[in-house]
Amino acid sequence: MQVLQTEAQRNEYFAPKYSYIAQLIRGEFLKIQEAFNGKIAQDIELLFNQAINCGGYALKIDTCIFPGNCDFDTKVSSILDIFPFVRLLGDTKLAEDEYLVLYRAEDRGGHHFIRIEDDDTVVEKEGAQKPQKFSDWGRLKDAPEAVFAVKKEHDMNYFDKMKYIGIPTETSKNFEQTIWAAVKNRNNTFEYHGHNYLLKKSDDETIYICSGDEIIAEMLTNGEEYDVEIREEKKGYVSNTQPNNPIRIKDGKYQGNDKEEALR
Repeated sequence: MQVLQTEAQRNEYFAPKYSYIAQLIRGEFLKIQEAFNGKIAQDIELLFNQAINCGGYALKIDTCIFPGNCDFDTKVSSILDIFPFVRLLGDTKLAEDEYLVLYRAEDRGGHHFIRIEDDDTVVEKEGAQKPQKFSDWGRLKDAPEAVFAVKKEHDMNYFDKMKYIGIPTETSKNFEQTIWAAVKNRNNTFEYHGHNYLLKKSDDETIYICSGDEIIAEMLTNGEEYDVEIREEKKGYVSNTQPNNPIRIKDGKYQGNDKEEALR
């Protein structure tokens, strides 16, 4: 015991290990077990914080999500393509088995996810830091925002498949690209951001993009190039990233109308 104490004093790095050995010699097994459990918990937390960023934390998956250089709607489309348990809240209501995630991104550069818990606390994770109460959007304060409804129970094991997730994917498309893909594939219908669309061709070769009985956009094409014009009053409908009731946050808490009237 005296030798161990002396060595522990000489070598600060090994002091905890000498302390464990001394406790074992004294038969203090419960203290050793508690110490090891605490160390394991610390190591797990460290690895957890290093392994995921804001996207992994908000969507409850085991890897990082990184942005690419593309427009906002393509980033949103990519997230919806990759994760079957994520949908745009849009003009629908949040289900009991879902929680809210807010997402903002620039066309180039950064993006950020934040998560709204059941008690309305808004949580974020910056890079490898620990999760914390959301403060503000920083440089993304004026960036476009999407509101996702995410299933509470879902597959979180993405690291083995993808190591890290980059958005957009090769197949992700914005609205115009989705229309063009439908035309090239001779499809009369397609889905985009939770809405179904129908293509109708007029006598003057204009292609009308309709939702129900309403014309949402028009396309002109010569078979090789195309131009799509979305009607101004329908741009929000097409993007479908904002719910009917605004998502308001104050002091790290979700602020809104009564839950029956808002999103729950």
